[in-house]
Amino acid sequence: MKTFLEETVTEIIKSHSNIDELTIVLPSRRAGVFFKDSLTAQLKVPSLAPKIFSIEEFIQEISTLRLAPNLTVLIEFYNIYCDHTPKEYLDSFDEFTRWAPALLKDFSDLDAYLVNVSNSFEFLNSYHEIETFLEDESKYIKQQFFWKTLHHYFELYKTSLHSKGIGTLGMLFREAVDSVEIYLQHTQAFHYFIGFNALNTAETNLLQSFLEAQRAKIFWDIDHFFYEDQQHAASRFIQKHHKKWTYFRQKDKPIFPKNFEQAKNIKIVGIPKNVGQAKYAASILKESLSDSKNNSKTALVLGNETLLIPILSGLPQNETNWNVTMGYPLLNSPVASFFNHLFEMHMKASSNGFFYQDVVRLLRFEWVQDTLKTKSKKDSSFLDYLFNSNKFFIGNEDIKPLLDHPIGVMIFSSFKSGIDFLEKMLSFTHEIQKFFKKEKRLEYEMYPTYFNLVEEALHHLLNMGDTLKSIYTIQGVHFLWNELITTQSLDYMGNPMESVQIMGMLETRVLDFDTVILTNVNEGILPAGRSTQSIFPFEIKKKFGLPTFLDNDAIYTYHFYRLLQRASNIILLYNTESDGLFSGEPSRFIHQLRFLGLDQHNITEEVVSGLTKSFTLEKLEVLKSPEIIRVLNEKAQSGFSPSSLGVYLIDPLQFYKEKILGVREQAFFDNALSLMESGTISHDALEELYTPYVGKPMKMEYYKDLEQQIAPLLLKHYRKVFGGDKKIFGKNLLMLNALEQSILKLFSTEKEKIQNGASLIILDLEKEFEYPLDVPGIGKIVLKGKIDRIDRFNGVFRIVDYKLGKIDVSKLKISDWENLKGDIKRLALFQILLYAYVNKEVLIDETSIQAGIISFKSMDQYLLPFGYKKDGKHGLSKEINLDVLNSFEKFLVTLLQEIFDTSKPFAALEN
Repeated sequence: MKTFLEETVTEIIKSHSNIDELTIVLPSRRAGVFFKDSLTAQLKVPSLAPKIFSIEEFIQEISTLRLAPNLTVLIEFYNIYCDHTPKEYLDSFDEFTRWAPALLKDFSDLDAYLVNVSNSFEFLNSYHEIETFLEDESKYIKQQFFWKTLHHYFELYKTSLHSKGIGTLGMLFREAVDSVEIYLQHTQAFHYFIGFNALNTAETNLLQSFLEAQRAKIFWDIDHFFYEDQQHAASRFIQKHHKKWTYFRQKDKPIFPKNFEQAKNIKIVGIPKNVGQAKYAASILKESLSDSKNNSKTALVLGNETLLIPILSGLPQNETNWNVTMGYPLLNSPVASFFNHLFEMHMKASSNGFFYQDVVRLLRFEWVQDTLKTKSKKDSSFLDYLFNSNKFFIGNEDIKPLLDHPIGVMIFSSFKSGIDFLEKMLSFTHEIQKFFKKEKRLEYEMYPTYFNLVEEALHHLLNMGDTLKSIYTIQGVHFLWNELITTQSLDYMGNPMESVQIMGMLETRVLDFDTVILTNVNEGILPAGRSTQSIFPFEIKKKFGLPTFLDNDAIYTYHFYRLLQRASNIILLYNTESDGLFSGEPSRFIHQLRFLGLDQHNITEEVVSGLTKSFTLEKLEVLKSPEIIRVLNEKAQSGFSPSSLGVYLIDPLQFYKEKILGVREQAFFDNALSLMESGTISHDALEELYTPYVGKPMKMEYYKDLEQQIAPLLLKHYRKVFGGDKKIFGKNLLMLNALEQSILKLFSTEKEKIQNGASLIILDLEKEFEYPLDVPGIGKIVLKGKIDRIDRFNGVFRIVDYKLGKIDVSKLKISDWENLKGDIKRLALFQILLYAYVNKEVLIDETSIQAGIISFKSMDQYLLPFGYKKDGKHGLSKEINLDVLNSFEKFLVTLLQEIFDTSKPFAALEN
């Protein structure tokens, strides 16, 4: 296959003996690199190179203006907006940044498309006058002022930029059109415009000026198949140029190559999720990399550039014969992430201090810990204290050890203004660079490069001087920071001529490859579809010749089919599943290829269900080794609690992990009370509330005093258990209020029952027990725990357990003890039965006892009692007697024997 650039170079060399007198204009700088390579390959004698420009560079060559950075024009317009807008209509900088970028893009387009701005703004004002007619009066007046003044803003903005010798790209285009005659008078060079397609009005006028002056030639990169099809969007713009330009109307009909109708293998693959596409693409690249002869003829084109890192991760580490054209965004680096967290921490700070989670996020960076030396034993204990403090806000007194370090001062100290904050950030980067110069660790190899780019961005912002002073808030400075940092990237090292190319769609312009792998060929991505980032509605854009989403669709169509024209092996990947805002719909381009159905195209399709290996998990079992039995024996002596035996009932394998190995799931920080912590607080508060009345019959007047003590005691035990901030708010305040209401409800229920003649005596609170149980074949096993409450209600001895959560009453009734296994909702029943069992000596004096739950979610029912149905008998018994406890004892002994049985491994229950 001969590439488009090779064909073009051949034509140029045939037509010119002195190529150094030529000027070559291409769509991008990357295209210039490949053009030079093709030129070098075909030159038979040494020669000076022609001037080679990208279109943007060429426009700057003609224009007398310099291209202004986006940030500069944004601030310039903000200052004009502030100076010429009444205070009552003025938006803050934060609000301004939400609409200004789209507006400035439209301003640039107005110039690039040589639009009559007076008429366009008049239409726009009329449109919005109608659209906002029914708005609130004050809002209507403000909006009407804005739309009526917009033309004035535009003219002031352009005048200000002109006075400084800078301009937007659109301004450069308009100025280049005005200057082209002068340019042509001062140069004798012949120009080649290569590989263009969609042109704005200024480009159209410029190219026609060169053609009519007989000083240029254009090479279109289009295939005969598309050019002859009047309905195909791929040739829409080039057909329009040939129909409307006077120069082409005077010429013969152009002849274009017929590459698209050549033999092609087209494979269409549907794959679930982006990560699936990344894995599939990486697997294809591995095969391509093994064939070094065809590396330079293979391109992986990313419809979604976020797939880059997953794809590179899937390539062999020792294989470097690939070249990435797009660079690694600095925004994705850990250093940029740190600075964004730093901004967020200071933006969200208040008089109470910093949000706990913001501080922890910064301290989680390993290089920050290394710099602040928080990995020492002393400072490690400080971090443990900080991480477990359960505070919403962190003040200076909480991070005093960090403020003893100069780096810590730079991170956590307050600032006077946005400029002061940036200066502190710059000082921080200087100090941190000293640290990285000393450190030679491999994981920090890239950090100096990251910080160099960060330093450049900070210098850029600080060099804005007085302009930056108009941005008062750190939120505004953060916006500017993000605008800068998103443009920074680290270039990958590679050979663009002899390697597999990994690139974005726009970077493929004028380049051809034998093998093309294209990802994310989904509707909404290729093509991108509608975009609302404009102040001009569709109808006004159409009237004034501004680009619409239809033009963007045609541009994507051209790029897609141009990439396929000369390729012989094509693999198109699309996502079969909805992903975020995107559906799993294949792109219209895939449907079009199916519809075209050219005989020369061998189209195959497949849908890959998944690229992860499937494993049939065998039942995981842990044999009971002598070491495990030794640990169990130690547990037997120290004591098994009801909760630990409950874990075994639900999941023996989890029992092994937690109770034998001591492994628990990592607790993620949440500075809201957990259920366990809420339970501890309520239990401790109830114990302290009832203690003065233990052994006394409860009376109505006792509860008045108890009710007044609830809130302070809950707060006291909250401080003891949870810690946290001095001021309680948010979820924790709501949870404490809920606990208070639940206890009030408990007291109200008990008062009502006493008032109706019931008697209640609290016998014991939080009673600890250690009960030795002789288990045949094992020996003595200690059962230990704590019973929330023992009382006597209407003469009946009761064992009571408090629960915060909702209890399924049906799960407190049982007829077969085996039903306790594997049912997490019966854990509460198992616990109260065990409490009753270790108190069975009470039955010497009592005929029966009662056990039940007081649920904070079901206070109106008071005690939810245990119920037992004996085989062959009708009805449920709420009383626990010796028969019930002896029956339960058999189950308990069997359970303990099973735990120690070496023939029964620890395994998850099948149900």
